[in-house]
Amino acid sequence: MFEYNEVTNPIAKYSIWGGIIIVFLAPLVFIAMLSSALDFNTNTPFPSDAELIKNFQNNEADFERLNQMAKGDSDFVRIANNFNWTKESAAYPRPKSEKDLSEERWNEYKSLFLKLKLKDGIGNYQPNSVWFLPASKGMATGGSSKGYMYLIEEPFPLVDSLDEPNFDRPEFRERNSKILYKKLKDSWYLFYEVD
Repeated sequence: MFEYNEVTNPIAKYSIWGGIIIVFLAPLVFIAMLSSALDFNTNTPFPSDAELIKNFQNNEADFERLNQMAKGDSDFVRIANNFNWTKESAAYPRPKSEKDLSEERWNEYKSLFLKLKLKDGIGNYQPNSVWFLPASKGMATGGSSKGYMYLIEEPFPLVDSLDEPNFDRPEFRERNSKILYKKLKDSWYLFYEVD
């Protein structure tokens, strides 16, 4: 019987090292490629407060429309260009038997995302808030985002500017604040979040 070993195949002794290298190197290469593909670039600056305010003022009716759509679709906690999550499931795509947005409704969302420059869609946390997400960096376990928020109650802390956020103020540290807010009007705010 033929035996496959270091004597019959001198390269065989290296195959275990090749396997070890592949096991450890492949995930690192995958993460690097994924990071590049999903734009986790933390060096890209967020839009300025002035840019966000101008966009809101120029498109306020469409922001209101999108907010009303989100209220109507309160079973969906996250709606983006290429996925959506329900209260019951973050899996996507979901089985046909589970609730999903109609293609027409999703296209309506996508059209508004494009017009309003909401690259990352919305977070829909009814009845308290809707997050409108033009810019995010990093990942859910260690990132940041800046955008618009519709809130039922006035948040804390309110600041004058989010262009250079400062989370180190004593009153923020006492409350472990991870989000700063700037009032736009009525129940509308800009926000800056770190995780």
